[in-house]
Amino acid sequence: MLDRFVDDLVVVDLTNEERFSFSKLTTYENCPYEWLLHYKFGERGSDNAFARAGSVAHELIDDYWRGKVSEFELPQEFENRWQEQFEDEGWSIRVFGRDVTEKTKNDFANYFSDVSLPDGWKVLESEKQYTMIFKHKGESIMLTGILDLLAEDENGDLIVIDNKSKAGFKNDAEKSEYLRQLYLYSLFIRERFGKFPKKLCFNLMRLPKNKRFVIEEFEEEAMWEIVKWIFKTTKDIKGEFLWEPKPNNFYCHSLCGQRYNCRFGPLYNEEEEDE
Repeated sequence: MLDRFVDDLVVVDLTNEERFSFSKLTTYENCPYEWLLHYKFGERGSDNAFARAGSVAHELIDDYWRGKVSEFELPQEFENRWQEQFEDEGWSIRVFGRDVTEKTKNDFANYFSDVSLPDGWKVLESEKQYTMIFKHKGESIMLTGILDLLAEDENGDLIVIDNKSKAGFKNDAEKSEYLRQLYLYSLFIRERFGKFPKKLCFNLMRLPKNKRFVIEEFEEEAMWEIVKWIFKTTKDIKGEFLWEPKPNNFYCHSLCGQRYNCRFGPLYNEEEEDE
């Protein structure tokens, strides 16, 4: 009796099912060797100044939308967290030799003085984690992700919002690369709410209010292309065996989380040698 009960109780065992996220897909795209070190070998890697600054801002705005920090408290709370989590730990932001730490701080401070959304938008969910299994042409993958904000406008249309610590996109090609993440989240929205979002929005936190929201209309054709990209990239990862690096001077020096662990990189073991 108990065996039969448990057979009916356990629908599917997902213990060894590999989960894929947008960052996991793009890490492989940026550099297969970095993916190998991080996801296969479990190397924790190193933070960078850009990511640390973004984390301070992201964690604070997340706390605000969750009701942990009031709008009135935001400006001073940002000053406190920036001091504790960035300045006191000795971080500074340099771009091609130029120190932009103070400008970055001022940009964020301006944002936290007014974090309001466009008129008529109402937040439905914040920091919602999704994990779902999708099937396409006989292949199935488990996708997971955390959506910053889901909003609804006055017409009842859904808007996916992604908070970014960037000060803008270099060009349309770069924006299209980032849009893939919002389209991935749109799959979750379709499954949960029964409809796709109408708009995909970047909240560029370092820009003035009148330039902050970059809004794109949801396009079905683009959605199909993203689905094909997701399944192709996961298939490539599962079939990879060479794990060749993709050297890029700025990325390898400043952004790669494995820059001190990568034997192909210019900073290999530099931390250990400095100690």
